[in-house]
Amino acid sequence: HIGPFYLRFYGLLILTGIILATNVAVWMAKRDGKDSNHVWDGLTWALIPGLIGARLWFIFFPSSSLSQQGVDLQWHLEHFFVMSNGPLAIWNGGLGIFGGLLGGLLGIAFYVHRKDLNFYEWIDIAAVVAPIGQAVGRWGNFANQELYGDVTTLPWGIKIDAINRVSDYKDIT
Repeated sequence: HIGPFYLRFYGLLILTGIILATNVAVWMAKRDGKDSNHVWDGLTWALIPGLIGARLWFIFFPSSSLSQQGVDLQWHLEHFFVMSNGPLAIWNGGLGIFGGLLGGLLGIAFYVHRKDLNFYEWIDIAAVVAPIGQAVGRWGNFANQELYGDVTTLPWGIKIDAINRVSDYKDIT
């Protein structure tokens, strides 16, 4: 941490993914003869609704492991202002990529409409760079030991500490 601010590896990876994807989008826009400043100007219009959409997705469609613990939409509504783990506690995790993509798409649509740009030309660029950002950010799930699959003996399988596993897999060695 730096003073009162905590740097989280997951957050740094998400930021790295955003910066990498944005720079690729700038390169693509220039390559296609577009004003690449629209990428930087539109970034905020994609990120803020994307973050809101990702959090809303997490709240409205919680994972099965959270639902098993009783953390569902009803729980979120009843604990709305609990700042340790309620819906407003974004520093405590809980983002859904599908909501992030939908929110970002709405933000891009708003920006290109406002600037009288061709939506389809700009969404073509976004469709290429969004997976780049997601791929880098996904390593944050690895760092947090979350969003893993079934048990495997394959050489590329990763070890998840028992404390971070869902209940069905706590006792597997």
